[in-house]
Amino acid sequence: MILKVLGFTFEVNPIWFSYCALKAKGIRLRWITEVTRENIQYCKELAEIAELRHLDGIKSAFGIHDGLEYRASARVNSLGQLPRELIKTNVKEIVEQQQYVFDILWTRAIPFRQRIREIEEGAKRDFIDTIQDFGEIKQLLLSTVNSVSSEIMVIFPTSNTFHRYVNAGIIKTLEELVSSKNITMRLLMPMKRGGMSFQEVFENYETIKKFCVLYQKGIDTRMAVFILDNEFSLTIEVKDDDKDNLEEATRLATYSNSESTVFSYISIFENLWIENTR
Repeated sequence: MILKVLGFTFEVNPIWFSYCALKAKGIRLRWITEVTRENIQYCKELAEIAELRHLDGIKSAFGIHDGLEYRASARVNSLGQLPRELIKTNVKEIVEQQQYVFDILWTRAIPFRQRIREIEEGAKRDFIDTIQDFGEIKQLLLSTVNSVSSEIMVIFPTSNTFHRYVNAGIIKTLEELVSSKNITMRLLMPMKRGGMSFQEVFENYETIKKFCVLYQKGIDTRMAVFILDNEFSLTIEVKDDDKDNLEEATRLATYSNSESTVFSYISIFENLWIENTR
């Protein structure tokens, strides 16, 4: 069941008692709603009989029963009132389509207990987002680096990767950020480009002098890694390292504030940093 407004479920006793009866029969009830401070008490009661998840900005209400019947209310009028219009069908194709929609939303929705911690304890919401559109990836990278307040750590797996970010203007943005704010910028780059060390390649390159750079012996990855304020990680996968254009060379990106995910990248970076300072 997906429901925009919970109130009438509780205010209209026959509806609430019917759901309780289903639970007593051992029937699995799954609900998605928007859990807020205003309806949190209703949600706690509902969680006693159903699996409940939260999703921001729900705009409709519908339910699927045993994968055989689909029902949807066109509009919920007000608290304690039943909807005036109801859509009901057992057409197999429609039911299967709506079940598919529900399953996608169920996967995206967050567990009720996590939402409760966000509301009552101010806990942050962990996320791991995958982005495939290059325009969105570039915009996300620019917006995240511009929001940094203390430190950025970056790993470029190959020299070609670095040069693509130079050509795309990303390195220039990082340089301006370091110059305008009191931000630490640490950069791990490949030891060599062809037969030359990167130190030789960039000895007259002013931009690289803005950063704290170490030239690593190598890392077995096909990702550029950005770690932002020790709170966020943005990894951008290299699809084809022979391409000169950043868009053509990029496959997808993963953006996260998950503590375990971010910490793993911090550990990789710090280990490589220590190893290359010996």
